[in-house]
Amino acid sequence: VIDRAKKEDVASQLPSKTVAPVYFTASPAIRKKLNERQARFKAMQKADEIAELEGTDERVPTHEVLKLFVDNAVERAEASAEWVKEFFVEREGDDKCIVFAYHRAVLDELEKHLKKCTMIRIDGSTSSREREALLDRFKTDDKCRIVLLSLGT
Repeated sequence: VIDRAKKEDVASQLPSKTVAPVYFTASPAIRKKLNERQARFKAMQKADEIAELEGTDERVPTHEVLKLFVDNAVERAEASAEWVKEFFVEREGDDKCIVFAYHRAVLDELEKHLKKCTMIRIDGSTSSREREALLDRFKTDDKCRIVLLSLGT
């Protein structure tokens, strides 16, 4: 049996959290890929608008649009991992970092770039028992300062 606390019951015991947007400068090669995907996405939007106006069913398949979003997210993962390493691995301190991602492919890419760091990962494939042990490790192991989490978890 897993005993879960509600946020409202423990919020007063938690340290204040810091939430801030982080902006990265992409390399020219990555910027080119992102711009190409953005152009494809705009073309897909335009094609859907035309199909809707003409009353046809020739809309862009949803999976093609989703693939663009996933590809963009994966492309950005390396820069995110580098930022996490700079601020939570290479610096002294006891701050910990929780990184959320929608897509398993993004978690895979983050994990690949953070593999030399002491961290945990929890996604939909993590069993309840393993999840509890991993969270205990994150809470108690001072060296484990990074957790990768799936937003669906």
